[in-house]
Amino acid sequence: MKTTSPTGRPATDRGARRAFTLIELIVVMALLVVIAGVVTPRMAGFFKGRKLDDEAYRLVALTQHAQNRATSEGVPMSLWIDTDNQIYGLREAATFALTQETGRVYRVNQALQLDYQDNATLEPTRPEIFFHPDGGIGEGSITNLWIERPNDERLWIGLTTNRLSFEITRKEKLN
Repeated sequence: MKTTSPTGRPATDRGARRAFTLIELIVVMALLVVIAGVVTPRMAGFFKGRKLDDEAYRLVALTQHAQNRATSEGVPMSLWIDTDNQIYGLREAATFALTQETGRVYRVNQALQLDYQDNATLEPTRPEIFFHPDGGIGEGSITNLWIERPNDERLWIGLTTNRLSFEITRKEKLN
């Protein structure tokens, strides 16, 4: 004799089909392990790339801030770079300031390297980008710098074609 439910349908053994079988659970876990194995290296590369991009954007933003501050306050500004200690910062130009203000110092991420292309007129003891009160960039200023992950990617920061500001360019590492 068949048993029926109150709705009139044949009754089934619901307890047997409610749970997952051990094989189904193992298959799902194996798929999750494979997906995690594929995604994890790509995510690690993504986060490494973000450090490089963030540092470059911060440096370009600081050049824009220095230029804006020079024009708004009428005070020459200097964005200085210390590649030995991997730091950079902003201050009023030494020729103008009564007190030597160093301002905020920025440290480059430990996984990255900051360097600049030497200009012939640049004093080797003081690599800097000099901003005049009219917003122009001073003669002898650094025009090209780069931030790189050693043995990997490099981002160049250089003057735009109109020579009024700086921009980021992605280039392959030159050996």
